[in-house]
Amino acid sequence: MLDWNAVDRFAKSLVKEAGHKIRNSFFERIQIESKSNVNDLVTNIDQEIEQFFIKNIQFTYSNHRVLGEEGFGDQVTALNGVVWIIDPIDGTMNFVHQKRNFAISIGVYEDGVGVLGYIYDVVRDELYAAQKGMGAY
Repeated sequence: MLDWNAVDRFAKSLVKEAGHKIRNSFFERIQIESKSNVNDLVTNIDQEIEQFFIKNIQFTYSNHRVLGEEGFGDQVTALNGVVWIIDPIDGTMNFVHQKRNFAISIGVYEDGVGVLGYIYDVVRDELYAAQKGMGAY
C-alpha cells in the first residue's frame, strides 16, 4: 500500500527545489525553441526541470511512470498504476517574456484517478496542493 502522505511530502519538496532552480535561471541566458508553432515555446529550463523531476521520481519510486510535457518521460498509453503528469513550466510564453505568471503543474494519478495535484507559482512562492478526499490548500 502506497503511503500517499509520503508521496505528497516528496512531491512538495521536489516542486520547491525545482522552483528554486527556475528562479536561479532568471540570471542566465535561456535557450528558446518553438515546438508546433511560434506560440508554442520550449526552453532549456523547461527541459532541465522536467528531467530533474523524472530523475528524482524514478529514483525514489521506480515503479511510477512519468508523462512529461516536454517528452522526456515514459511512453504512457494508459493510466494504470501510478502516473505523474508534469508540466515543468506551465506558461512558457510568460516565463520567456515576463519572468512571471507561470507555474509548475503536476498531477499524480493511480489507476486513472487523480490523487495529488500541485500548482506552484514560482515567482510568488505560492503552492496550491490537493489530495483526494483531503481538500485543497
